[in-house]
Amino acid sequence: MLQSSRPTTLLHIDSSVLADHSVSRRLSAALVEQWRDADPAVTVMYRDLGAEPPAHLSGDWSSISSASPISRSSARTASRWDKSRASEP
Repeated sequence: MLQSSRPTTLLHIDSSVLADHSVSRRLSAALVEQWRDADPAVTVMYRDLGAEPPAHLSGDWSSISSASPISRSSARTASRWDKSRASEP
């Protein structure tokens, strides 16, 4: 028997700030509903970036993410050390 090539998880992302007035939200919801009808076993992960936007990236994050793995490790260690020192009396 051939196995289905359909993914078992579907990531549904809405990003419009128009909430219920968004045409793209209605369209994506209809597509997800059709997918579920075709494959009731699919797991749908839903994210609403309009209602819960991700945090903005900082300069620190940018510099660490583009650094070499060794530099990243050193930066994280230094950051942890600074935070632990800040809590000292």
